[in-house]
Amino acid sequence: MTSAEKWNFLVQHYNKNRNALEKEVVQPAWEKIFSEIFGYMSITGEIVRQPPVRLGRTDRGAADILIRQNKTDLFVVELKRYNNDLTDDMCEQLLSYMRLLCCEIGIIICDKIYVFNGSGRGANESKMVSIDFVDDNPDGIKFIELFSKGSFNTFDISTFFENKVKLSNDIKQIKSEITPPFIIEILRGHFLEKYSQEAFEAVKKTLDINVSHSESVPIPATILSHQHDIDNGLAQSQSKEKMTHKKKITPAMTKASYDIAKQVVDKKLRRLDAPRLIEKMSGMTSSSAGMYVNNFIEMRKGEKLPHGMNIYSYEFFLENIYQDYGDAGLCLALESIKKTVEYRASMKLSTGFLITLIEPFEAKLQ
Repeated sequence: MTSAEKWNFLVQHYNKNRNALEKEVVQPAWEKIFSEIFGYMSITGEIVRQPPVRLGRTDRGAADILIRQNKTDLFVVELKRYNNDLTDDMCEQLLSYMRLLCCEIGIIICDKIYVFNGSGRGANESKMVSIDFVDDNPDGIKFIELFSKGSFNTFDISTFFENKVKLSNDIKQIKSEITPPFIIEILRGHFLEKYSQEAFEAVKKTLDINVSHSESVPIPATILSHQHDIDNGLAQSQSKEKMTHKKKITPAMTKASYDIAKQVVDKKLRRLDAPRLIEKMSGMTSSSAGMYVNNFIEMRKGEKLPHGMNIYSYEFFLENIYQDYGDAGLCLALESIKKTVEYRASMKLSTGFLITLIEPFEAKLQ
């Protein structure tokens, strides 16, 4: 079978089983797929079913599939029902397994195939590419080629990701440049070759040009922070950039996360215990709580924030850091905001309300 034929077989399998209610249908199917389509061998230990993973001193988990070769872990796979949409909890779980198993590459299989690459980036960042189950999908065919036994290597996968990220950024840039004035200038250059300036200006006054972009074409790649860069604040201002599967973050949740994060920084509480305690206190999901704790820790160090928050939470953190840690603490927190703005600008992502936070809080230092 060619790579295209193998991919189309996977699409056929997906379409046949996408409404299956039991995950038990998916696990044995993909163990067989990795064997017969990708060429790995269970009998030699290359396909490891549900390898145990230590999540803490007492907690244990199990990834669904680990692919190994020559005693080296290549990539980890998390399987969900095909009718499940991707959520931030799924991403957090996979990224945790990737770190603990020391795998640079991870895959989530649910409504689509989501491939995560953590190589060549900071400890808190990963990249993700989604692949639709569609016949003859070029990315699906490339997925077969990249992950098959004998051809798997992280360099080629990283190159694939870099190309997708560049394409994603190019798409965003082109969309941002296609504006009514831009279109008018294109029309002007075309028609002035045949008609007078006066005639064109007369017609221009009758035009009503609006530009809108269909969301039916997905962005090819996404830059994710550790535990998934999904958050209420940035999802509100950049809803077209990211998924929005999260529960609304309330002021009570923000306060609980700040208070507990302080205890973590002050060595009064283990970082591992913080998310569950915040969840118990406020109802905030443990994944969101972990993100807020991470943000507070980075603010206290003046480093780029790994996750976004809503506008209220940013202001609450900055104000209370100022109250609790004074000018020095606020200086560090503002440095975190500035580094985050710089990073998002470099990725051609909007900086939105983050910029508006800087001036009023810097005024407190004068």
